[in-house]
Formats: sequence, C-alpha cells, structure tokens
Amino acid sequence: MNKGDRTPLLYTQSKRHRIVAGLSWDARGGKVSLMERARGDSQYDLDLSAYIYDCDGDFVDVVTPEALDAIDDSGAIYHSGDHQTGEGHGDDESISVELINVPDDVCDIFFLAETSSTHFFGDMAETAIRIADGMNDRDLLYVELDEPEADTAIAYVFAHIYRSKDSKTGWMLHYIGDFPNIEQIDEWGEYFKRYLG
Repeated sequence: MNKGDRTPLLYTQSKRHRIVAGLSWDARGGKVSLMERARGDSQYDLDLSAYIYDCDGDFVDVVTPEALDAIDDSGAIYHSGDHQTGEGHGDDESISVELINVPDDVCDIFFLAETSSTHFFGDMAETAIRIADGMNDRDLLYVELDEPEADTAIAYVFAHIYRSKDSKTGWMLHYIGDFPNIEQIDEWGEYFKRYLG
C-alpha cells in the first residue's frame, strides 16, 4: 500500500476476526553515554496508542500502555502493556481489536506511535509498525520507520481502520503514514478528525 491508500479488510466481513497493531524497535547500537545517563535519557521508549471515534466522528476513548487506559470501555480494544526498552523479538507493544465485540456505534480507530523518552525515532533502530491478522499473524500493512522524516520526529500517525458505509464491505484499512509537528497539536482527540470521512 502507498500512503493514503484504503483497502477493504475482506476477512472482517463476518466480524469474527481480530486485528493486531504491533510496534517494534531496538535501542540505538552502542553503549549509552555518561551524558545521556546524566540527562536521564538512557531509556529508548516508544508507545503505541489507539484513538477511538463514534459514527458521528466524536472522540470517545483512547487505549494506551498506561494501566488505566490499557483497555477500552467495551473490552474489545486492548493493549499488551508498556514495554520500555524494545528488547526482544517481535512486537514490543501491540493493540488488539476484537472486531466482533466492537460496539456498533464505534466506526473509526486510529493507531499512533510516539516516543516517550527524550529521543527521536531516528535514535532508535529496527523500528517497524504493522497491522496484522490476529488469527494467523499475517501482515496486512508493514512499515519500517527508516525514512528521513523519522530522524527528528517524535510522533507517527500510522493508520486507521473504519467501518465502510457499504455494509457488505465491512471494515476498511487506511494507511496514513504522517509525521505531524506535535507543537501544532493541542490534543490528539481533535487532531485525528482531519482523517475522518
């Protein structure tokens, strides 16, 4: 897929599937310097979040690594938990969406990756984000964050899934792929509305 593309999630027509958004990264190679330790930024931490909207386009909930926000009100959208080092293989953080249990009045779910340390994406290594079929772990969309824009970015609007107005189509996947300037964002709940419709 190219940025801006939209495609049906055909297997979701029966709503019996789970999709997973996964984020993986590693700390920059080499040893952490004394200067970094003194600044308290020896941790290379990314976070994955989901922002949820109703069918009127109103922001209703968020799922984050924070314990109090790790699951939405319906229980259908939930976070794997906060991973602060990027160590290990596979997804370091993930958000699962049990499509059959998503309330009928929820129509849009956005996925956002952010740095939660003092680093940029460019300070990380092997950073990748994906949307996968939760049943067989097959990637539906996979992106490595190695483009020049990522070097000085601290937020990445990855993608969003939404209910098609055509009931036969079911859910759709929209690849956004934007690195927004967060200095121009008052709150994410309002920001994502620009991608609705």
